[in-house]
Amino acid sequence: MTKEEILEKSRSENAGKDIEDLEVQKTAAKIAYFSSFGFCMLVSILNFIFTKKISIQCWIVFFGMLTVAFFVKYAKLKKRHEFWVAIVYLIFFIMCVAAFISMIGDLMASAIKRNYDIKDYGKLIPGHGGILDRFDSMIIIAPIIYYLSYYFI
Repeated sequence: MTKEEILEKSRSENAGKDIEDLEVQKTAAKIAYFSSFGFCMLVSILNFIFTKKISIQCWIVFFGMLTVAFFVKYAKLKKRHEFWVAIVYLIFFIMCVAAFISMIGDLMASAIKRNYDIKDYGKLIPGHGGILDRFDSMIIIAPIIYYLSYYFI
C-alpha cells in the first residue's frame, strides 16, 4: 500500500478525526500564541516601568501557552486527558506567576524600609532584617494566590 492509500484508509476508519485534530491543534496554537504575546508584553512593560530594565519571563509565557493550548484542545475535542494535562500546566503557570509576584512584594517592602530609613523590622532574628523580612514577599502574593486558586482551580 502506498502512503496515500494508508492515509485514506485511516481517514475513512476515523471519519476524518485526524483532519479535525490537526485543525484544532492549529487553532489552539494560534490562540495560545496571541494570548501569551499579550501577557509577555504586559510583563515587559510593567518590568520596564518598575525596574527600568527589559526582562523576559520565559517560563511564565511557556506554561501559559501550554495551558491555553490544552484547554482549547479539550474544549474542542472533549478528550479527558487534555483537560488533566492543562490543569497540570495551569498549576505550573500559577507557581511561576507567584514566584514573579513574590519578588514584587519583596521589593515593595524594601522600598518602604528605605523611605522610612529603617534597617531592620525587628531584632528577633539578628542579621536577617527582622521577622517581617521573612514574610515580606507574602504581602502581595498571598491574596493573589488565594484568588487565582479560588477562581481558576
